[in-house]
Amino acid sequence: YCCAPVESYCAIDISNSGSISNCRLFRSGQKNNNTSKQLKTETIAVGDGYGYQVWYGEDVLIRQENIPGLQGHVTFQNVNDALRVGDLIVYRLNHGKNPEITLKDLENLEVTTPNLVANQ
Repeated sequence: YCCAPVESYCAIDISNSGSISNCRLFRSGQKNNNTSKQLKTETIAVGDGYGYQVWYGEDVLIRQENIPGLQGHVTFQNVNDALRVGDLIVYRLNHGKNPEITLKDLENLEVTTPNLVANQ
């Protein structure tokens, strides 16, 4: 079930046959002090895993289809991991910090990762 986390809302696209064709989990971010637009995190289904997008108002600011900081194209194994990393990006952007994600960030957020070498 994709839409369980609290403080989130889910938009689900239903196909003509009645099956779920796309599930997007959203969590709103804080308002940026310089504008009335909000940054928000959205999880997206990518292949056999998940990624995230960071929206700035009506525009996609970041589309991340793989786990940042790892070599190769490795998707998040669950929506909560993708959402936590996307929320960290939003937090950093709202506070004027570099949004780059490191292996240490992934460890601190307890993101499930395969045994791959991190980008240095």
